[in-house]
Amino acid sequence: MKVSLVAILISFIGALISTLIVKFFCLKYNIVDNPDGYRKVHKKPVPLCGGFAVFAGFILPIVLLIFFSRKHSVFHEFEKKELQVFTFFLGACITMFMGAVDDIWNLRPKYKLLFQLIAASFAYFGGLKINLVTIPFFGGSVDLTWLSYPITIFWFLGCINAINLLDGLDGLASGIGLFAALTLFIVSFSFNNIMPMFLSACLVGSILGFLIFNFNPASIFLGDTGSMLIGYLVAGLGILSSYKSETAVALMIPFIALGVPIFDTILAIIRRWSKRLPISAADKKHIHHVLISMGLSHRKAVLILYGCCLVFSAIAILMALSQNALGVMFLITVGIMTFVGVRVFGMLDFSLLRHRLKYDRREKKKNSKAAVAVEKSIQMMEDSESTEDVWKCSFEALEAMDLDHAAIILLIDDEEHKFTWKNSRPQKEGFDKWSLFMNLHDGERVIGEIEVWRKGEDIPIRDACMLINKLRHSLTEHLIRVLDDIEEGKKVIKFVG
Repeated sequence: MKVSLVAILISFIGALISTLIVKFFCLKYNIVDNPDGYRKVHKKPVPLCGGFAVFAGFILPIVLLIFFSRKHSVFHEFEKKELQVFTFFLGACITMFMGAVDDIWNLRPKYKLLFQLIAASFAYFGGLKINLVTIPFFGGSVDLTWLSYPITIFWFLGCINAINLLDGLDGLASGIGLFAALTLFIVSFSFNNIMPMFLSACLVGSILGFLIFNFNPASIFLGDTGSMLIGYLVAGLGILSSYKSETAVALMIPFIALGVPIFDTILAIIRRWSKRLPISAADKKHIHHVLISMGLSHRKAVLILYGCCLVFSAIAILMALSQNALGVMFLITVGIMTFVGVRVFGMLDFSLLRHRLKYDRREKKKNSKAAVAVEKSIQMMEDSESTEDVWKCSFEALEAMDLDHAAIILLIDDEEHKFTWKNSRPQKEGFDKWSLFMNLHDGERVIGEIEVWRKGEDIPIRDACMLINKLRHSLTEHLIRVLDDIEEGKKVIKFVG
């Protein structure tokens, strides 16, 4: 315990000094976050890449331990798990430098995800993996076998991105990381889990030293460098802390301690999905944005979220140590209150979510039927011997796509010949209406055009266009075949106006 307390002090001092150094270099080389008047509400450019300072403070006590305290039990724990520790720190470095590149040059989401996956994989193959999951309050564990890798990777990626997504106010992400690290420290101490207790202490001290400069008004930001690094370290320490706590709630401890960012992340994913937005798309409906929109100052909003983190951390510790129903009751109560808060403050539009679920289910069934009909029409066209027959083969597909009208206009010998189709069902009124005009061509020549019209509610234009385009290509192919045969005198043209 003493060495852990000393580690907190050393990492705190190391982070203080490192933060000043990082600020100097960021300002010198213009590595700053500029306000944009939308999500970035700070008034002037603020230095980024504060994660380097957090990492420096975190690593300092570990380096001192290795060089000056080789007889200590913590060092022996490091020796026993040398590969695990090495790959864990290698993954941390990958995460940190990937975040720095993103801070400076803005990486695309898929590349960030790739490097996060690589970092998590290093940790996994080094031995930092979730093999067993304890069943809370019932005893026993479940061996994950082949599921160990995907679950471990999902855990790392979830923690990294949960803290990263909530990094929207001064001191918010670093404060949440502090509470999570402090929770892991207390749980590790309670179960005499020496190495994760020491590492958690290093993280507590380094975040605390950085938070002095990061709290509102912040003079330096974590950036993706720091928010992703803290998420990675918390994820790894969460796994380490669970190794000797088979009677505890295992990975539920860090999961509950990270309740605020995890809940906000899940809510953001559902919200963006319901609006058909990319998951990586930014919006102003995160928890901290909602608090700010209520008229709270940045500092008050952050303090309220600190209070929420404190509640979740207390519940996690209570569930880990007492193993009784009290912690579960607290968690359920908090969950109910959270649900009410989501409804009241409009963080998620439930009517929009219900509409998306209902609409997707209905349209999936309808589009599957239409896709089958289009394929059937395409096959029937192969035996067509006239332009009229080719057109008639498309009727079943047009009806299955729920179109109202369709027509093709062919240019034959400088004359227009029009073929039409109309749906037999009663026409809809008072709804949206759209039309689509596309040329019939094979890449070399244009033989006419196809036109379609449709009225309806909630029209899935993307799916309809894909099917119409597929039908258009087949129509073009077989109409050209028939017209070429006519031109060669092999067929007799039969036009129906």
